[in-house]
Amino acid sequence: MSPFVFALKRLVRRPLFVGMLLIYILAVAFAGNVGKEISLPPAGVYDGSNSEESGRIVSYLTANGFVECESPEAMIALIREGQLDCGVILPENLVELMVRNDLDGNISWIESPTAFVPELYKDHVAAAVFREHTPFITAKLFEGTDVPHEKVFEEYEKMFAEGYAFSLDNILMEGGIRPEDASRRSLVMGVSAILLCAIIFAFCADIADTSFRELVCRIGLAKAITATVIPGLIVRMILAGCAGCIGLLLADAGDLILPLLVYVVLLTGVGLILSGLLRNVRLIYTLLSVVVAGSAALCPIYTDLALMSPVLAAVRNLFPPYWMWLLAENWPLGALAAILAVLGGIALLVLRYAAIGKHRLRTRK
Repeated sequence: MSPFVFALKRLVRRPLFVGMLLIYILAVAFAGNVGKEISLPPAGVYDGSNSEESGRIVSYLTANGFVECESPEAMIALIREGQLDCGVILPENLVELMVRNDLDGNISWIESPTAFVPELYKDHVAAAVFREHTPFITAKLFEGTDVPHEKVFEEYEKMFAEGYAFSLDNILMEGGIRPEDASRRSLVMGVSAILLCAIIFAFCADIADTSFRELVCRIGLAKAITATVIPGLIVRMILAGCAGCIGLLLADAGDLILPLLVYVVLLTGVGLILSGLLRNVRLIYTLLSVVVAGSAALCPIYTDLALMSPVLAAVRNLFPPYWMWLLAENWPLGALAAILAVLGGIALLVLRYAAIGKHRLRTRK
């Protein structure tokens, strides 16, 4: 039997692999029932002016994802709780500031470190305020001429009443992604990441347990490495790479496929090094669990969770998976590091089990 076929049979017989494959199938089958709605977190607006101009600003903002708040304190509390992404406070003397052309730094913008799309909402605020401020700017330019202020404001009101100062060439197309398709894609991506890590995790500790030691005693170190370890490495890396790439292809992130494949090899090399250095199988499993969990949570492969939690953004630089991913993104250096990690892990295994191989030869003699 080919060593690669034997390695594949050993893998598929593992309950862990069968369980993860079942989860993968169920995820694809039932993902359509998860996450039916997709929307951005809302922003807040407080109108301290209660003028006609500020009313139009608030009307525009509430039509574009903002929620009007009763007070600045209430809005800030909602931002702290994560119910609002960010917020804007329109000052009491807004119209006076427009007349004096003194808006710079007088409109308060509130956002938290975890704001998801603050720049998008900030652009909406700038557009709404500038629309109301433009007539005041133009009227100031016409000071000292025969054009009265009332005429300027009348023309702008007529222009804005028609909709926009300019029109777009609207082209309506058929098609588009459905919310259920997007949720299915996201779930399959997440399960792909788990399956990727689980396949590597299932391999990295079995070469440090008693069964591998018995195999070395039975067939010798050289044959154990060439017939089981190397074929097992190749088979598992192929399956892990396929599982990971499925998620990237579903997310239209094909440019990350090469870094992901390098990361798979690098992660496998780290597992081999741990298996070669440590004798306690439970400790190896614990460390590998931290590494693979960190790979899913800290590395911006499928989703950057640091965008959702400032704690992750602050601490992820302290953990190896994030630096491993940054190394994998640097294609020439990352590929070299991954190959050296695998070769170094195999070398450590050879050094660790060489004494067992020598003892087997003495026993034969």
